Amino acid sequence: MAFGTRADEGVVGMAQVVDGWTGYVRIVIGLNTTTITPSTTSTDSAIRIVLALVANAARETGADVQAWADSTGKLRIYSGSTWRLVSSGTTKDRLMTPASDVLSAGVTWEASTAHANGYYPARGMAIRGAPAAFTSSLSSGEGAYAGANVLGTSSISFTGYETISNQWTDELAMSDGSTWDVWRDGFYVLRARMGRTTRARWGALGSEATLRFQGDLVRGGFA
Repeated sequence: MAFGTRADEGVVGMAQVVDGWTGYVRIVIGLNTTTITPSTTSTDSAIRIVLALVANAARETGADVQAWADSTGKLRIYSGSTWRLVSSGTTKDRLMTPASDVLSAGVTWEASTAHANGYYPARGMAIRGAPAAFTSSLSSGEGAYAGANVLGTSSISFTGYETISNQWTDELAMSDGSTWDVWRDGFYVLRARMGRTTRARWGALGSEATLRFQGDLVRGGFA
């Protein structure tokens, strides 16, 4: 799938790194089966799990396989070949993937609800100090994507734009020292441990708010 052909391009989102993963998520293309089984004794995020799944499936089969999320945090997975998506356990429940679904070549699977432990502010998000660069024009299978680690800073600044009622809940999630993965357009950007947060009214109506929070870099893109 070529860039510039999706209505939901440009989405920046986050997923909290949590424990309690069970089961697996799997893509079957032809005779090849790609399975990601999160460790039950360590932590990971929905972003890292789904990106590992599609990267391994693409490498093992040569098919164009991609994943991303829409602006509300609903996962999308695409394959240029006929494929099957299978999942179980809390992995299934958190990614909102099906127990088993067969899809035709070129068809995108779309989750009905957002993945668990995500942050996708309705008015968008700005990130300053992100350690990754993107140059994309064609599909990943055509080799047009190039990423670069630019580890010039260890402190990342985030600003989310949302309704003030939602930002109350988001502020609590971001101020407890938790760790989050960040992606954009289906490409991994960074992992950061969140710290200080500041919430403020934004705009003339009084119903919107910004949530600014600082994060210490844990992992850069492609690490």
